[in-house]
Amino acid sequence: FKADKLQINFSEKSSGVIDFRNTFFKEITLKGNNFNNSLFLRDCSYDKLIFSHFFNKSLISFNNNNPVLSDGVPKELLVQNSNLGNTEFYGFDFSIYPITRIVDSRKRNI
Repeated sequence: FKADKLQINFSEKSSGVIDFRNTFFKEITLKGNNFNNSLFLRDCSYDKLIFSHFFNKSLISFNNNNPVLSDGVPKELLVQNSNLGNTEFYGFDFSIYPITRIVDSRKRNI
C-alpha cells in the first residue's frame, strides 16, 4: 500500500490501537499528546519521519522500518519540541538518514 502523507494528531482524549504493515509513506508526522493510543508501524518505508510538538506517554513502536530515498533527494529524521517517552525502535538504522535533527526534545526512554 502507498500513501503520500500520514499525519496523526494525538489528543489526550483519544484512545485505541493503530497498526500499519508493509506500507510506504512519503512522510510520517506525529503531533500532539499521546496518552492512550498504541501505534505500530511494521515493515513500513518512508522518506521523512517527523515528531513535532509531540508528547508520548503510551506505546509507539517502529519495527523493521526503512527510510527510502524515492526521488534521490536527502530526507530527514526530525524530532522537534517533543518528548518521545515510550517510543521503541527495533530493526531501525538511524544512520540511513542523511539528516537527523533533534531540537529542544527529550528522548530518555527510547
